[in-house]
Amino acid sequence: MQLKSGPIVLVLGFLWHSCYAAPLVGSGDRLQMLKKIQGRWHSKCSLVTTGSSDIYRQKQIQFSFTHAQLRVTEYHSGRCIEEKARYSVKYHFVLGDELLTDDGQKVYAVDFSADEEPPSVAFLQVKNIIRFDGGELLLGLPVGLGSDQRLKRLDSMHPYRR
Repeated sequence: MQLKSGPIVLVLGFLWHSCYAAPLVGSGDRLQMLKKIQGRWHSKCSLVTTGSSDIYRQKQIQFSFTHAQLRVTEYHSGRCIEEKARYSVKYHFVLGDELLTDDGQKVYAVDFSADEEPPSVAFLQVKNIIRFDGGELLLGLPVGLGSDQRLKRLDSMHPYRR
């Protein structure tokens, strides 16, 4: 008795493709987004109240396809010239699926994982969202909110620019 392997190979190939290949291959839109966010981004130097003192802080994120480096510089005054402290943390990141925020904006899910334990001032939420629009890079709402809110709303008060 001779078996015909053609249909079996075809079915197994289809199952493998639908279960494994699709998530590993990024969509064209995701690849375009990944290209757009490459490089260095910085926030404005802004006042941050930390308990009993006020400090001025500026964040800088540098993306390079699978890695991101977050640098946080704290300053003594609003002129943001004289440094008080500097922190730096490297992250691996994976750009996920396209999502919609509560107000209908298209964003991408992004998962960050730190190479080392980040200090609280240089922390990116593990589960987050990201949007590039008109020269600005926005992330999800900050730490104080749960992931259910952070993954549905952008932090438009703290944009990053080139």
